[in-house]
Amino acid sequence: MKNHNIGGLIKQQRNAHGLTQERLAELSGVSVAYISKLESNSTQNVSLKVLDKLFTTLGIGWTEAFIWEDKTIRNRSKNPYMLQIIDSISQLEEINTPEVNNMARVVLQVIKTFLNEQARYQKLLEQDKKAT
Repeated sequence: MKNHNIGGLIKQQRNAHGLTQERLAELSGVSVAYISKLESNSTQNVSLKVLDKLFTTLGIGWTEAFIWEDKTIRNRSKNPYMLQIIDSISQLEEINTPEVNNMARVVLQVIKTFLNEQARYQKLLEQDKKAT
């Protein structure tokens, strides 16, 4: 997930609940610094454990996070497979069960791992270019 979207969702929900970053930190057990970095897009690696704490504190479901993400992706995606994935995830919004939430966590972890590996591969390519 792109941090600016997740950070935006967390900030929006924090404000909707009338919470400061400090109060959200107290309630969730997540540091103020991490919340600040997340909301301002200053962190590249987002921990699922931390997201789960923040989502639970703010009453955000994993499906809601995917739907939030959907707004950005749908507007710019030309990939038909991506749109099918988004549509399928959107259908899960009404099925808020532990199984669906667990599946969402697994899917999110797979995507996160893929993106991290892709970024690492790109860095290696850039290093290889500089070396030649």
